[in-house]
Amino acid sequence: MRKRPENSAQMQREATKPLKRAPNEIDVLVGQRVRVRRIMNGLSQQGLAEKVGISFQQVQKYEKGLNRISASKLHQIADVLNAPVHFFFQTEDEYRDVEEEGVLALLEDRDAVSVLRAFSQIRDRNLRRAVRDHVRNIAACGEELDAKAAD
Repeated sequence: MRKRPENSAQMQREATKPLKRAPNEIDVLVGQRVRVRRIMNGLSQQGLAEKVGISFQQVQKYEKGLNRISASKLHQIADVLNAPVHFFFQTEDEYRDVEEEGVLALLEDRDAVSVLRAFSQIRDRNLRRAVRDHVRNIAACGEELDAKAAD
């Protein structure tokens, strides 16, 4: 239960407190794109923070769209993440087709990123193909089980 202000000074402070606003749509989009690009580059929030001279908590706020990224800081982030600045402003319609959308969704899944990193370390072409085929077979079995469960 919230305390009732005891005097006019407290009432004045309560009245002038800023209301919490929802994050701006563009700030959220830019933050999501920073997160995806950071993960694509294999950087942790701490790693990105150190490279651009901010705290990892600030990176978290940027990625959630809670704090707006200044132009100069976005330029630094773009340099670290090897992306043009305009990458962070492209809307879904401007950069995604159905296949890209699936790939970007995978990049937000930590397990998928972990598998991708491990797979990228396999140098033997035949072994890579064998792993790919094995994963496809596992996925097909999963789809068959899902279909049977739906019946």
